[in-house]
Amino acid sequence: MKDHWARWIVEFSANLLCLVKDGKVSYVNPGGVKMLGLNSADDIVGKSFSSYVQSDYQEMVEDELAMLAVEDMALPLKLIGAGDTMVDAELTVAEAEADMDAEFIIEARDITKFIKAAEPTRDRETTLRGILGSANDLEVTINEKVINHTAN
Repeated sequence: MKDHWARWIVEFSANLLCLVKDGKVSYVNPGGVKMLGLNSADDIVGKSFSSYVQSDYQEMVEDELAMLAVEDMALPLKLIGAGDTMVDAELTVAEAEADMDAEFIIEARDITKFIKAAEPTRDRETTLRGILGSANDLEVTINEKVINHTAN
């Protein structure tokens, strides 16, 4: 019964879950196929996992999976999906059990919507920092749509 539930959780997870052996994907769940916009698991199985990682992060993923498995934290990075679409993700890695015929279990959670939702806040903060950095006397009025300022 326990194996049934574990399989169900993996198969219905929206996160990418995959098994990696010798740097190559040996299994990916349907959530991973969907996240990367692939037609089927066959599009990624047998290929290097790092080939789906944006170049800035490839070396770390290729060389440091064992280190990432020891760390108990998520690594933010960009995955490359079908048609070169970018997916902002948080990657976690765990060492696989001996009977799994894999070295690592990788989970990637799509955080693209969270990154996009935070952009307006970061933009407003950047604007405010610029205003505050260049003014001696300052009056700022902020509402949801506009930042008005008067500086001397």
